[in-house]
Amino acid sequence: RVVELLTEYFEEMQGVVEHHHGAIIEYVGDGILAIFGAPQELKGHPDHATRCALAMQKSLSALNARWTERGVTHLWKKHGIERFHVRIGVHTGRVVAGNMGSRSTMKYSVVGDPVNVAARLEHLNVKLGTRILISQQVYDRLDANLRMQAKDEGPQILKGRTQAEQVYSFASEQAKP
Repeated sequence: RVVELLTEYFEEMQGVVEHHHGAIIEYVGDGILAIFGAPQELKGHPDHATRCALAMQKSLSALNARWTERGVTHLWKKHGIERFHVRIGVHTGRVVAGNMGSRSTMKYSVVGDPVNVAARLEHLNVKLGTRILISQQVYDRLDANLRMQAKDEGPQILKGRTQAEQVYSFASEQAKP
């Protein structure tokens, strides 16, 4: 049953990512690595990624409501989790993108520090009690409307780093943890 619900969640999120011109690179457990601007260049990719993050939260809120109506929320409520929720980290920068792996096992992937920073932003949501965090590099490239919606969370030390990263959050329709 859990696999069925995760599949439903992944299908919902894939639709949102594709609608915002992104591509899902991989699923890791219940996590998703999505990119914007590869393999094809995408003008305004920070806007697309940020709008996608907001849309993913909204879509998940609707999915949670459907799961409540269907009576399947007991699967996580019995573990003290009120609603299924996600945390999102958005960062931008140059990465190496392409088919990677061994001769027998290969997949399209991205590597580089921007991938690590996005993952660390995603995790920083736990400490800050937020759902969506973006880096200064993303904030600086957003349109004025999105910048006005962002909340300054101040400089934060990301895991494994010594220099602080200025981060911003967005309100989401999802309930706080």
